Amino acid sequence: MATWCINDNNIVKNKFKKYQKNHKEDTASVFANLLDLIDFLNSGISFRQVLQNRSYLKNEKGHVYRIANKKRPNAHETRLYICIEEEQKIVYLLELGDKNTQPLDIKSSHEKANKILA
Repeated sequence: MATWCINDNNIVKNKFKKYQKNHKEDTASVFANLLDLIDFLNSGISFRQVLQNRSYLKNEKGHVYRIANKKRPNAHETRLYICIEEEQKIVYLLELGDKNTQPLDIKSSHEKANKILA
């Protein structure tokens, strides 16, 4: 069985580095949830099942999903936007942001997902 992989070619590296610098724990939390998602997918659980059973994973309509950070006191609400290519077993990273950048992040993520999955 092929394993799932992560493709980060579509995320803006400078934006990611700046966000990570300013919100280190929250970024780490989001990526811990991403690795949790990959572990579940590699165990043979379908993406649909993971989506139904993991509270950190939400659909943003269409092919875009967001992974949230773990809830903790004083956490900065952080979101990693992804799309999934199930046949090739690829999770594409699209955007990283917070409540302030959410509308632009979602719009950009949909544009990127449409190009990737076209």
